[in-house]
Amino acid sequence: MRPLLEVNIQAFSPYLHRDMLAIESVQRRATKRVIGLRFTPYPERLRILNLFPTDYRRFRGDLILMHKIMHQPGHPLRSLFEPCRSATTRGHPYKVQTKHSHTNKRKYSFCVRVCNPWNSLPFELVTLDRADAFKKGMDKLYREEHLGFRSLVFD
Repeated sequence: MRPLLEVNIQAFSPYLHRDMLAIESVQRRATKRVIGLRFTPYPERLRILNLFPTDYRRFRGDLILMHKIMHQPGHPLRSLFEPCRSATTRGHPYKVQTKHSHTNKRKYSFCVRVCNPWNSLPFELVTLDRADAFKKGMDKLYREEHLGFRSLVFD
């Protein structure tokens, strides 16, 4: 069940609240089917099964892809992002310019929604070379600063 939940999370990245709730309800029902966890509260089931909420998993998948784009030389999606032109960039050297969109057609696309969260990540995390180290760092940061990620995901 877990591979099905994890592989399909990046294919559809909803921006409507009702769509997010529908996907989360699938995960809620799937975790209830585990023997012995039926009457356990949902956050406790996630902790026991070592899963994350679907909003964080979408957010995490976007940032992992962004990490691969920025660290792999000649990545085909690199042209979607412009490096930050400001000479006084604080944070990390991989900052990108935030693109703005006035219509919903592009407002929720990958290249628009990932810029602000990527730019606000800590230097130590963004400068990691390997993707698996970046994933572990993201999960560690999520567990330490759970409320900080809520503001990154939904701003």
